[in-house]
Amino acid sequence: DRARDYDAWLHRLSLHEGVVLDPRFTDAAHTKLEHLGGGGDASIWTGTALAAFALEAVATGAPIAQAHVRDLAATMHRAFAVSGDPGYLARLVVPTTSAEPIEEVRCSSPRWHCNAPYAGGTVHWMGDTSRDQYTGAILGEAMALLATDDDATRAAMRSDLVTLGRELMTPHDVPVHAEIDLYGVP
Repeated sequence: DRARDYDAWLHRLSLHEGVVLDPRFTDAAHTKLEHLGGGGDASIWTGTALAAFALEAVATGAPIAQAHVRDLAATMHRAFAVSGDPGYLARLVVPTTSAEPIEEVRCSSPRWHCNAPYAGGTVHWMGDTSRDQYTGAILGEAMALLATDDDATRAAMRSDLVTLGRELMTPHDVPVHAEIDLYGVP
């Protein structure tokens, strides 16, 4: 019952534009949404939710769990594909047409890529991705790959994970300058 209650709460309050966000309300009854926060960690929590639905799909075989896996897998795939850089994960991707009050969307910030073309439309996406974002995303995609009964979802998850793995194995020349201070000792 607690899992079903949480699932209903997640879909009613926290899942917006396909990503898990943190709703902030103006009232104690949680009826008046002020804004959605937590977009900087959206990839972690969306991937974790994807993993949970994948586990539910395996355990129960419920069609609704499979549908949730397909939907959130598409969201995670979009987060990997939107930048055009192999293996690069966006923190948050939202359609430019979104009417949701998402706190983090700030087109004046260099971490945001606004009005970016994607899949025949435009999106706003947050870059400046730290490695912790990948934990939820990879967990979710790996679990979805194992759990889904949908060939297109399986292909998208496999593509994202293989692309990321290949990118991690590709040598890159990155200029590095390091200074070591041994407590002021020359």
